[in-house]
Amino acid sequence: EGRELSDVLLRRAVAHELIDMQVQDLLKNTVAKIEKMQLDSADQAKNLRPIVGHSKQMMSQKNDLESFLLQNVYRHPSVIRVRDSAQTALRGLFARLQYDPHLLPKSFIRRSEEIGLQRTIGDYIAGMTDRFAWQEYARLIES
Repeated sequence: EGRELSDVLLRRAVAHELIDMQVQDLLKNTVAKIEKMQLDSADQAKNLRPIVGHSKQMMSQKNDLESFLLQNVYRHPSVIRVRDSAQTALRGLFARLQYDPHLLPKSFIRRSEEIGLQRTIGDYIAGMTDRFAWQEYARLIES
């Protein structure tokens, strides 16, 4: 448990530092652009190209990080398995609620009469926490 906590704290610290570096770069680069353009008011800036932005170096680093995350994290087989499992569960919940709309909370049943059943079910599922969605899946599909 101690190792898990230190891993969590390390990830948080790294994320904090990455965000802080990006914010500092954004502010520094934007201030430099404003000074270079000698802008004195917001009205002067309205019709110009975007002024707020990262430096070229930071953009390059962000692109490298995003590519790394895409290849090594977001598309990692274990992440794909979890995503596929969650998608299957959500599809199952949607289908079950569409087949048995009386399983919706009463407020959503009334809402479905106004905006339609499919939209209501989508809104209902979208408002669920992950834990609640899995609980509902277990209750309505697996039982």
